[in-house]
Amino acid sequence: MIGSIPSSTPLSQLLPWLLLLMGIVVVGGVAISLIRRWMKSSEGSGQIGFSLSDLRQMHAEGRLSREELEKAEKHLVDRVRSSMTPEDLARRDEIRNARRSSSTRSDNPTSGG
Repeated sequence: MIGSIPSSTPLSQLLPWLLLLMGIVVVGGVAISLIRRWMKSSEGSGQIGFSLSDLRQMHAEGRLSREELEKAEKHLVDRVRSSMTPEDLARRDEIRNARRSSSTRSDNPTSGG
């Protein structure tokens, strides 16, 4: 068999395994990327990090200055407002109006309530 190429070279035996390994690495990278994106999106919808009461408690303990407290409160309120849907805003306005009307009635002794 002079001049014939052996049918089983080391490269031909190794090539399918290399391709499989590369495929696994690519699929793993895509999976990790999707999981990271999912985790970041779920963080924003849940607990923001600190509640207003947490911030006020930290200020009372001396861990936050007045300026830091005000800045953190503003940031927290802005972040919550930016995530509110129109339905949330409408519900907030209903609650505010109900509170105003009940406080006006309780402040006015001539009213029937």
